[in-house]
Amino acid sequence: MTRRTRNVAVSVTVLVALLAIPSATAWYRARELRRSTAQDFVFDLSLGEEGWRELPSARQEQVEEGIHGDDPRRRMIANRAQFGRWTNEARAQHMRIAEQEARRWQGRYSPVRQPMGVAPAPGDFGENWISLGPTDAAFQWNGSTYLEVDSGRITGIAVHPSDLSTVYLSLSGGGVWKATDFGEVPNATWVDKGLSLGNQALGAIALDPSAPDTLYIGTGDPFDTEGGQVLKSTNGADSWGPAVTLAGTSPGGTAVGARTIRELVVDPNNGAQVLVATDVGLFRSTNGGDTFALVDLPNPGTGTLEAVWSVVHLGGSRFLASGVQACDASRLPPSPGGGVVEGGALAVGTCAGGNPGDLWLSTDGGASWASRRALGALPGTARPGRMTLTAAPQANPATSTVYAMVASEDDATQLGIWRSDDGGNSFVEASGSLSNETRDCVNSRVAGAQAWYNHAMAVDPGNPAHVLSGGMLCAVRTTSGKSGTPTWENVAHWLPTGGGGSTGGFNLPYVHADWHKAVAVRVGGTVRVLAGTDGGIYFSDNLFGGLFGDVRWQGVNRGLATHLVYSIASGDPATGDAFVAFGGLQDNGTRLRDPLVGAGSTFNQVIGGDGIGAAARRVKNGLTRYFASVNGARNYCDPTETTGCEGGSWVATDPARVSCQDNADPFFIRYASLTTRPFERAVLSASNRTVLRAVEGPRGPAWETISACLSSPERTHIIREVDASSVYDGLYGAPLSGGRFAVTSDCVAGKTDCAWTVSGRVGLDLDGSGTLENPEKLLFSNAMDFPPGPTGKPLGDVYVVVSGAPVTEAEGVVPAALGHVFLTEDRGTTFRYLSGDLPNVPAHVVRYDPSDKTNQTIYVGTDLGLYRTTNGGTNWSLLGQGLPMVRVTDLFISQSGGMIRAATYGRGFWEIHPGSTTRTVAGDKDADGNGQIDFFDLAAAASGLGQTPSSDTRPYYEWRLDSTSLGALDDGDLSAVISSLGNDS
Repeated sequence: MTRRTRNVAVSVTVLVALLAIPSATAWYRARELRRSTAQDFVFDLSLGEEGWRELPSARQEQVEEGIHGDDPRRRMIANRAQFGRWTNEARAQHMRIAEQEARRWQGRYSPVRQPMGVAPAPGDFGENWISLGPTDAAFQWNGSTYLEVDSGRITGIAVHPSDLSTVYLSLSGGGVWKATDFGEVPNATWVDKGLSLGNQALGAIALDPSAPDTLYIGTGDPFDTEGGQVLKSTNGADSWGPAVTLAGTSPGGTAVGARTIRELVVDPNNGAQVLVATDVGLFRSTNGGDTFALVDLPNPGTGTLEAVWSVVHLGGSRFLASGVQACDASRLPPSPGGGVVEGGALAVGTCAGGNPGDLWLSTDGGASWASRRALGALPGTARPGRMTLTAAPQANPATSTVYAMVASEDDATQLGIWRSDDGGNSFVEASGSLSNETRDCVNSRVAGAQAWYNHAMAVDPGNPAHVLSGGMLCAVRTTSGKSGTPTWENVAHWLPTGGGGSTGGFNLPYVHADWHKAVAVRVGGTVRVLAGTDGGIYFSDNLFGGLFGDVRWQGVNRGLATHLVYSIASGDPATGDAFVAFGGLQDNGTRLRDPLVGAGSTFNQVIGGDGIGAAARRVKNGLTRYFASVNGARNYCDPTETTGCEGGSWVATDPARVSCQDNADPFFIRYASLTTRPFERAVLSASNRTVLRAVEGPRGPAWETISACLSSPERTHIIREVDASSVYDGLYGAPLSGGRFAVTSDCVAGKTDCAWTVSGRVGLDLDGSGTLENPEKLLFSNAMDFPPGPTGKPLGDVYVVVSGAPVTEAEGVVPAALGHVFLTEDRGTTFRYLSGDLPNVPAHVVRYDPSDKTNQTIYVGTDLGLYRTTNGGTNWSLLGQGLPMVRVTDLFISQSGGMIRAATYGRGFWEIHPGSTTRTVAGDKDADGNGQIDFFDLAAAASGLGQTPSSDTRPYYEWRLDSTSLGALDDGDLSAVISSLGNDS
């Protein structure tokens, strides 16, 4: 074929692909907004694990305006139920395995490309992962449109003490990032410095002021993913030393291990001393992080542990720490948001002393500490809970100024702001007054009802009267902090375009909601304040100068692909819309890839709040329906020629639920696309107890219940996920609580009385005795999938499952001989070990390769990345190069098996094109995997002529078209497709 002919073929293919996208330009130009409604809920601790109540009226106003806020309390509990609680032994084993895998696959974690907003060419598909971002956004919508860019949740900020342009970040799932041009260019160049960290969920970062290339990070985000280790770098985060686990014995004799790390502080006068605030107390190292010892913080409860939140250096050898004590010596300190008031309803008979907060002062470099509460040095009579500290050290440490952002004892509200003028010896009330109210923030207590979650404070190190406090929706500043009654002013807002941030005749500048960290640094006369939130990193260079109306904040989030993603929905080359990518992100909304922006890593927020489930259903007439779940509510969108899926285009859809115990909608509402139903935009979903199916109705999706309340002899089960066969119509599955799975194989169109079989608990007969190992102890049933090819067994009997159990029910580590991947060939009566040499860590998603009809190719998303077997589970290998060692939460595999997209919990969306360098058999000429050789395959073969597995230009090499002389698409492959037109593949 001549080059001219080939170019014509390429043009035809491109035209076909464009026609398959229904007016993408019009789709995005139409941005008329209308109001929508949603149901929001909050968890009521007094009602147990499933006690939900509606939000108070303060949030109902936002709901009526179409604003979707996040719900961190319900989300935290749902995450714990989804990912499990760990033991000290399990956390240590997890890190050991991660370090072993890093050595085993050395070099695989080296970044092959970092797009930073530029869509890269994949290169050698069989090896290289492509980061899809999000790295940018053309717009965001949450009740109103705003032009901002966000990233994932920041937990720590470290700034070089003499160079404001060098900034390090720790993130709740995104590891460590570094920029050396921060503030010097509009978009900083972020470099990933934690690709092979065994735990990407970090709670804190700190550098040694006396040796700024020495850094420490602490694993374990306070609200989501556990850790409890400290790692050290001595070369500016280029590499990290071994993880040091924080464990010790309480004064009462209880052995404890840290689960989360809240703050790290390196002594500026002694770089060998490091203090670490954790959920089980304060740890101290005097040898540069080689070892840590648990510090005894005195409190009135003999032998009682403390959950330490904040530590600050006050100059010299003086330090101050804040924390919340446990009920008594027999208990661990309360989890975030779990504090109990003395004498409260929950305290009677169980926690009579409550969980009061305290401040501890050390004047000997952290060797010993004294309680401020015991000395009566705290203001007022109300007992505090969580406190966040910030300090301006003075030459005389006894005169240093300290501020505290103070929550109530039950963490339900913010009590106020306190100040110390005598180096932390005593405190006075400094809440003062607010001079410029907004609808959302009417006083300086900006943590609001989430005082257990969002805290941030920073003080100008050169002027202790200048203070910033950030909370749930707003941030306030004062330039009179040292006065008796400071005057505070609103200086930032989470959604100013929605009217909530309007004050003094203008809108406040935007900073994403839920502040977690603030840092103020003075270098060369510039006072720079940096803020870390649920939506990334922001800074201001004029926060304390001039009128509040002149304050400017700048987001520095472009290129920072650190979002916590729960789901991925995707288009498919088989349906001509492979560009489409769509998913739900924690507190960063539901995001849809922008087809009009050249960079393929631009994702626009089309719904705000907590994005969870996502599905995209496309049919032959070109119509697409998008499904999304947010904060426990379902929504769908039907884009048209004039209306895109932006905010007001989404419609709430609430299926009727059959009556059975606690049959409500879960926080994690999931979807599964029914690709075997090509003429219906059909998906699966589920309530807590029943499986639901949406089919095409006269006015949108019509929901039908297709299962009874799924149960076993012991109890009714909570549905954790829904899955569907990509090949066989009516073959569906539902992972259940208690280590069980449900399956139906006859749930075809029009049938709702589908027969479901609930499996036994996952377990294995390891010694041939007939007794299952741990039959009642693997509780986390995360996902399942069905083989695409024939098995010789009745349909539905054979399926593969994965478990995300970090520990057994007896809280022991999961034995390596048990693993996390299993196969059943009798509908769950017995299970067979399928873990092979897969690392023994939690697994969250499993998918067969739909193109491998021998059922030997399986993909498993684990805590450490994506693994593949090509021999049915005997051997597993890490897939590709460049994907960080990160939790994979969801997978999409194209019908041809040639494209995989992954959702990760902390590193956004990723894509890889596997198989091109590993296939040794001839392709079947069916590029789109639809079972027939048709015009689509012909166009793909014509446009791909000359492409090889290493080609890095579009259209990319497709192994299924390579059916003659393997290794390149040539004229012989094109002729083979032409001669097979109309045949089945």
